[in-house]
Amino acid sequence: MIKPRVLTVSILLILLGCAIPSARITQTPSGRPEVEIHTSNVFLVTSEIITTMQTAGFDLQNDTEYSLVFERELKGQQAVFANKLIGNSSSTPPVLEISYLVSQKGDHIKIVEYSSIATQMASGQVNRMHLKDNDPWFNQFNSFLQRVKSKFDSQ
Repeated sequence: MIKPRVLTVSILLILLGCAIPSARITQTPSGRPEVEIHTSNVFLVTSEIITTMQTAGFDLQNDTEYSLVFERELKGQQAVFANKLIGNSSSTPPVLEISYLVSQKGDHIKIVEYSSIATQMASGQVNRMHLKDNDPWFNQFNSFLQRVKSKFDSQ
């Protein structure tokens, strides 16, 4: 007899395989969403990212000179799907974690985005799934960075 969890994951994978994949809108040197902004004011750029992410319901978890880390608990179908992939009935609700690494060289600021979904199991182990190779997520995050870039490059 097939276990219910295995059956559910198998059905989800079949459905995902049937879905029409969306191609990446662009390729980047790192393979991750990234952007280079022509400005030397790191504070204004990071402030823009913080404001936008907080407006979208993310909590700022860590803010250093070179990184911003945000989290938001997944809800609804996203939470159910993520829990089937990396959690179980006794794990914590899945959380979307987004980090932006910020570097500056002269009058250019480079921002690279890292994202993952994580949940903590009852035993304390954290299961994490990185979203680097997921094209729809890539497109969404890269579009966000392009909007931030356009605010500063047009000034």
